[in-house]
Amino acid sequence: MSESASSKRLLEIEALRVLSCLGVLLIHACAIFWWRTPAANRGLYFFATANEIGRFALFGFVFIAGFLLTLRQSRAFEFRSFLQRRFSSIFIPYLTWNFLYFLFQLRTNKITPEQLENPTVWLNWFLFGCSPHLYFVALLFQLYLLYAVAHKPLQWLLEKPARMLWGIAALLALYPIWIGYRFLPDKFPHLLPPLLFWLARNSTRTAPEWFVPFFLGLFVGKYRALFEKWVHGYRPLLWGLLFISLALASAMTVQATPDSPGVIFTYRWPNGLLLPLFRLSYAFAFTALLLPTATHGLQRLKSTFWVEAMTKFATASFGIYLIHPLVLLALGRLRTTGRLYTFSPPLYLVTITLALALLSWLCIWAVDTAGNRWKPATWISRLLLGH
Repeated sequence: MSESASSKRLLEIEALRVLSCLGVLLIHACAIFWWRTPAANRGLYFFATANEIGRFALFGFVFIAGFLLTLRQSRAFEFRSFLQRRFSSIFIPYLTWNFLYFLFQLRTNKITPEQLENPTVWLNWFLFGCSPHLYFVALLFQLYLLYAVAHKPLQWLLEKPARMLWGIAALLALYPIWIGYRFLPDKFPHLLPPLLFWLARNSTRTAPEWFVPFFLGLFVGKYRALFEKWVHGYRPLLWGLLFISLALASAMTVQATPDSPGVIFTYRWPNGLLLPLFRLSYAFAFTALLLPTATHGLQRLKSTFWVEAMTKFATASFGIYLIHPLVLLALGRLRTTGRLYTFSPPLYLVTITLALALLSWLCIWAVDTAGNRWKPATWISRLLLGH
């Protein structure tokens, strides 16, 4: 480990957090013009590949959550205090932003009267958010809740590396079955009871979808030296897995006809089964290769400016994730973005992603600074950012 595990921030984890945040921004930047790109345009395939490159992001965030849980556990686990901290730092901001996005969508007529009268829609809004990106914040709270409830069995698994590895192997074996479960509502609409039907429809937004990166993070946080030794021995294999998985996922992402734009058919058979497996393989290889590389690279970095900048961006990554759709919406309405896209799709994508990152960070910095310097604004910072 590069620093004291319990007291100092690990720069390699900060690097993964920064790259994961940029990966999310990259995916959503691709979405602005995804539907406007004709199927015959090569730009469609460029955006498909860029979209898949950023797909390690959510895997990275979940991995970090599990990693830090075992890395920083230096005293007896306290169920109540653990959940209180997560409730104030994650669930309270989730509820706050969920309400704000609800008001925004209501104001912009994105919510229909029929939706307001449907109890199931209200339940989905509460559990997964009014804005598509909020489901991931609720998902993190689900994983933390699972960790708290199943803490003793998880500690038993973590006592020996072989136990945890067998557990992860079992999750990998069950993952295709979980993916196939999504197809049951379409293939057999009358087979499932209402609760299981609803769960199948929302399977990608629930904890089982992300068990593999979470459990892997728990394992690496406890047995990092063993994991890095394994990565060093299989580095060529991991590089091959990364590029092959990325190429196959990019090829499967683009499904189009000559007269229609490209569409991501995540739930279409067999793409619906294979695409998540390729994305999981790519994200695992990316994360496994990044950790030791970032560790050695950051240790050699002499400039404290870039280290401090990276740390500040990583600290604000949670807030950036929450606010960036509003910033992206504002950027998407600028006429200059359309001209830039026509001139050069790669230049457009880089510019939009970096502008989105900078403007979102400035918004979070303003809220955080106001909360630190102006006491009446402290509660606003707590509601929006959890601190």
